[in-house]
Amino acid sequence: MKYKAVLLILAAVFPLLSGCWSRLEVENLAIVAGLGIDKTHENGKEMYSLTVNILRPSLIGGATTGGGSKGMPNFWRVTAKGESLADAEKNINTRIPRKVFYGHDRFVIVGEDAAKDGLLDIIDYLQRNTEIRLRILMLSTKGKAENVMTQFPELETTIARVIEEMERITSKDVSKVLIRDLVKITDDIITPGVDPVLAQVIIQLSPPTQAGGGPIKILKYVGGGVIREDKLVGWLDEIETRGYMFAIGKALRSAISIKVSPGPGKDAGIYLTRASSNIKTSVKGQEVTAQIEIKAEGELAEYHKQDKIAKPAGIRKLEEGLGKEIQQEVMQAFKKGQKLNADIFGIGDNMHKHNSKTWEKMNKDWYKILPNVKIDVKVSAHVRRTGFISNPYIAR
Repeated sequence: MKYKAVLLILAAVFPLLSGCWSRLEVENLAIVAGLGIDKTHENGKEMYSLTVNILRPSLIGGATTGGGSKGMPNFWRVTAKGESLADAEKNINTRIPRKVFYGHDRFVIVGEDAAKDGLLDIIDYLQRNTEIRLRILMLSTKGKAENVMTQFPELETTIARVIEEMERITSKDVSKVLIRDLVKITDDIITPGVDPVLAQVIIQLSPPTQAGGGPIKILKYVGGGVIREDKLVGWLDEIETRGYMFAIGKALRSAISIKVSPGPGKDAGIYLTRASSNIKTSVKGQEVTAQIEIKAEGELAEYHKQDKIAKPAGIRKLEEGLGKEIQQEVMQAFKKGQKLNADIFGIGDNMHKHNSKTWEKMNKDWYKILPNVKIDVKVSAHVRRTGFISNPYIAR
């Protein structure tokens, strides 16, 4: 009886072990590494334009640069239009003989017109897609995202790899761009009292490296797009972005030019090694003031004068110069945000967390109050080292 019972159980179980019914074979997939989203008009009708970079696996294997095999790029760019993003996505399938797979997508670039119309519809599409990861990097660009997707990577194998490595390594050493993922951008958009800045990526033309060759397209991060509620309203340049990052505590490392002595131009350079910030808000009637305290440390990278800078008095001058430069950059970023009527410092959110009763009274009229908000920036700067040499050389 026991032997028959075992046979019956096995007979019932074996059909369930026939394999994964929903499996997708790699050779049947068109693997998307990056997305570009634009808005366009066709026959008087507003349309979405979706651009995808699809990997060419046969060319990526063994390749060390973006050239691929026989000069072919390691990716294939495909663009399709539709009345909605879902419609555009399906229209891409009419040009590709494989199942389009978004599970390895690393970034999405939103074109200027699409960002000005609003990000919420785009975010809704991205987050409903069960293949797209929530941690993909979300970027902006002036002009069309489709144009950025044509960049030909020189050092890495794909554009996705370039963008990922720049976010992981170089952006943290520069502090002139803040790159965030889909989850963080979504969180900032739906949180009252804070407006996000979407990292901007552009294509920069570089001189040819070979005689007779044309200019080379180089991918570059530069500043960011200011989002009020969910719409693009303006841009921060690199220095304004660094000031913004100082204020919100996201500046890590950078090279900062400072002014130490009277006269034209800046005469010293500091390597920023660490920084932190703290924002507090106070309210008197309808007057809101934000106190921003920043602590920064660095080391001397270069000095263009002839005096003995390594003495205590010289170090104090460097620290004062560094503090003033950081203060000016923070003020510059704040004024740009006020001009665009966007709370990029998250002053409203800070008030919401620490003074919720006052925030409840101001919440509905915050964008009317914001242009009159004042900030008080205090910087405590320290220069810890002067490098391998102390005082500058003097020619005899």
